[in-house]
Amino acid sequence: MSKAQSFWAVGGAMLLAVLIGVGLFTSGAGPTDSPAESPAESPAASNEEAATPTYQSTPENDAQLQRYVSGVLTVVLLHEMGHMVISEYDIPVFGREEDAADRFAVAVLTPTSRDDDGPLNASGITKANALMVALQFWHDLHTRTGMDKAIPIAAWADEHGLPEQRAYDMACLLYGSDTARFAALASGVQLPPEVRPRCVRDAGTNDASWRKVINPHLTDAAYPANDPANAFRAGADVGVFHHGISPAIAPPVREILRHAMNALAADSTLETVAGYLRAMTPPLMKTRLSTPRWNPADGFPRPENTYEYRINADACLNEDNEPMVNAFWLPQSRTITLCYGLVANVQAIGMEFIASAKTRMVF
Repeated sequence: MSKAQSFWAVGGAMLLAVLIGVGLFTSGAGPTDSPAESPAESPAASNEEAATPTYQSTPENDAQLQRYVSGVLTVVLLHEMGHMVISEYDIPVFGREEDAADRFAVAVLTPTSRDDDGPLNASGITKANALMVALQFWHDLHTRTGMDKAIPIAAWADEHGLPEQRAYDMACLLYGSDTARFAALASGVQLPPEVRPRCVRDAGTNDASWRKVINPHLTDAAYPANDPANAFRAGADVGVFHHGISPAIAPPVREILRHAMNALAADSTLETVAGYLRAMTPPLMKTRLSTPRWNPADGFPRPENTYEYRINADACLNEDNEPMVNAFWLPQSRTITLCYGLVANVQAIGMEFIASAKTRMVF
C-alpha cells in the first residue's frame, strides 16, 4: 500500500443546571475555533424539554454513547486538523475556511470502500458512522438551540454555517461518495432528489481536491521525526496530552468536567487523529527546523514544546475560571485543543439522543 493509500484508508451553577437538569450544554451555533469564545448560557428548560426521556445506563446504551461521542469528536478534531493543514501549507481558501475545514474532515473519513470502513478506535465507531453521528449531532444541536423555530441574526453572520447546513452538507457528500450504500441516509435526512446528482459531483470534487493537496505531503511512517537525519522525510512528531482539571473550578462543574476527561482518556480519539497527522511531513522551514530538538538523554518528561504538533485535551478556562465549550487550532503553538466542556456537551446531547424514542440512525 502506498503512502497516499495508507493515509486515506486509515482504519458553574448554570453549567450544572444545564447538564443535569436539561441534559444540554450548549454553545449557541456550535463549537467554534476561537479560543476566546466565552461559555454560553442556556435558556431554561421548556415543558417539552422537561419531558425528555431519561438516559438509562445499560451496557448497550453506554457502548452506543461511547461510539456517538467518539464519532462526533473525531469529526471535530479533523475539522481542526483541516485548519492546521490550510495554515501550515499555505493553502488558498476561496469562501469560508470553516466550510473548507468541514469538508477536509469529510474527505478524510469518507470510506473508499466497505473494506476501508473498519473501526477507527476502541469505541468501535467506523469512518462512515463517525460522519453520520456528527451530522446527527449538528441536526440535534440546531433543534435544541431553537434554530428550527427562529434563527438569530448573529447566527447568519457567524463564521460557521448553521448546524443544520453543516449536517446536510455532510450528508450530501457522504451520499455522493457511494449512492447505493448511502441511499438510506439520503432518504433518512430527506435529501431532495433534485439535489442528489450535485452531491455526486461535489463528493468527487471534494475528494480529488483534498487528495491533490494532501498526497504530496504524505510520508512513510518508518522515519522517526526526532532524528535530524530524517528532516526531509519523517512524519510529523505529534504529542498527545490529556491535561487535568483545575481545583479552582467549582466542585459540581469540576465533577462534570472530570467525567468528560475520564471518558476521553479511556478512548483513543485523540490518538486516532494524531495518527493522521503523523502520516504527513510538516513544512520544513516553518515547522520542522524551528522546533526545539529533544533527545531521551535530556531526561523525562519530554517538554511539550519539543513536539512539532500537539493535540491537547484541556478544561479551557476563561478569565472567570469558567470552562469553554470549544475546540480550536492555534498556529502560534501549532496546537489543536479539545475542551472538556465540548466533550460534556456532546455527551449530554448523545445521552438525550439515545434516550429519545424518536427514529434514529444506526451507528
